[in-house]
Amino acid sequence: MKNLVRPTLLALVITVTAGCSQEPNLSAVDPKWDRDVCERCKMLLSDKNFSSEVINPTDGKHYFFDDLGCALNWLAEDKNKSWALKAIVFANDAKTGEWLDISKNYLALGYITPMSYGIAVFKSKDQISSDKKLISVKEAYEHALEVKKMKAQIKAQMKQ
Repeated sequence: MKNLVRPTLLALVITVTAGCSQEPNLSAVDPKWDRDVCERCKMLLSDKNFSSEVINPTDGKHYFFDDLGCALNWLAEDKNKSWALKAIVFANDAKTGEWLDISKNYLALGYITPMSYGIAVFKSKDQISSDKKLISVKEAYEHALEVKKMKAQIKAQMKQ
């Protein structure tokens, strides 16, 4: 019996240690469509062409959003996130639904999105309509913050 205790404990320690040392998953994953909710506005995630995902690069935690504007505002709002500037942000390709890293693809304004931020992401510049405005990631953040301010003003006026 004594001879079995040490090997069993050693196997248990190796198993637990191996499970803890895994690298975090920094790739996009699908949410549970029509079940998971947006981290910011709590709407269901159902639009596979305008949803987004933020990944904390330190622990691999995935956060889902129904609109890229919600994700960008959420990152900007939470001052306590030491990882926010290093966050990996994915969004669905507006044509194919494929997850795209927004820093490596094309963003454009002028689209109808779930929360009316109007930002779409594309794998190819050729997919963007000529009547839409190509923007940088920095401009997307600025636009999302501006839309948030406008929504707050409208809400305040409606209360009056």
